[in-house]
Amino acid sequence: MRRRRFPFGKDYAEAVALDPADYRTETNLAILHAKRGAHGDARRHYEHAISVNPKLVLARKNLGDLLLHYGEFEAAIAQYVETLNIDPSVPGAQDNLTLARTLARK
Repeated sequence: MRRRRFPFGKDYAEAVALDPADYRTETNLAILHAKRGAHGDARRHYEHAISVNPKLVLARKNLGDLLLHYGEFEAAIAQYVETLNIDPSVPGAQDNLTLARTLARK
């Protein structure tokens, strides 16, 4: 029996279309996009999830990581600072904040 292939993230994309206020699904879709290298799409979904739930540390930290990777150090710093203001125990956020600040000075 041959397996059917579905477009990447189809179920998540459909769920987001049905309920744009579902920040959890939006974040999951962003993570999937980031894993496949579609960073522009990932950024857009992280930003939307944060607009729906500004205290969403997973989306903020992941967006910071994406921005850091692309050299947008000031924007990454802002995401890490806000992440740590919400929850100082988020793994990697403090280290990445330090890295972003160091790279921003170069």
